[in-house]
Amino acid sequence: MKQICLKEENAKLIGRSYLDGDVRWVALSGAGVAFDFQGKKLSIRILGSDAARVPDNASNYARFAILVNGERFIEGIVDAEEKTYE
Repeated sequence: MKQICLKEENAKLIGRSYLDGDVRWVALSGAGVAFDFQGKKLSIRILGSDAARVPDNASNYARFAILVNGERFIEGIVDAEEKTYE
C-alpha cells in the first residue's frame, strides 16, 4: 500500500499543525486537514500523544471526525497510542 504524508503540496491544512518526519500532529481545536482521494481503499492512521495513554481520561481525550464526501463517516476520540481507520 502506498503511504502518503499530508503536506501543504497535497492537502489543505486547517489551523496550526506540526510535521515531524512523516507524522502531521494536529492538536489544537479547529485544526485539521482536507484532501481529495480517488481509489478503492483508504486507511488513515491516527496517533495519540502521551495524553492518549492516561487511563480514565475520557473527558480530556482529543476528539476527531473523518468526513467522506461531506458526510460524517467516523467520529472518535484519541484514546490509544495508534489506531488505523479504513
